[in-house]
Amino acid sequence: MDHLRPVNSANSNVLLIGRRKEEERLMESYYAGSVLYRTKEFYRRRKNKGRAWDLHIQIHLLHLLLRKTSIIQNIITTIITITIVTAVAIT
Repeated sequence: MDHLRPVNSANSNVLLIGRRKEEERLMESYYAGSVLYRTKEFYRRRKNKGRAWDLHIQIHLLHLLLRKTSIIQNIITTIITITIVTAVAIT
């Protein structure tokens, strides 16, 4: 019958505060696939703690950057392959 006992207000306040802090911590970062991304709130909190986190790449810009590097890498690979095939064909 212990589980039916009402929780006193002090304990419930502690539980609410703990739950709120956990929710705030979860809002600071999230996973997309297996990559951990930090939100602006994460960097803002770090800055408030005395560290200078001035550089923050926004998440949508990070995705664009990764996409662009992948495209550039594919283009370079294609050019190298065509050059090698042409050199072999000429000789």
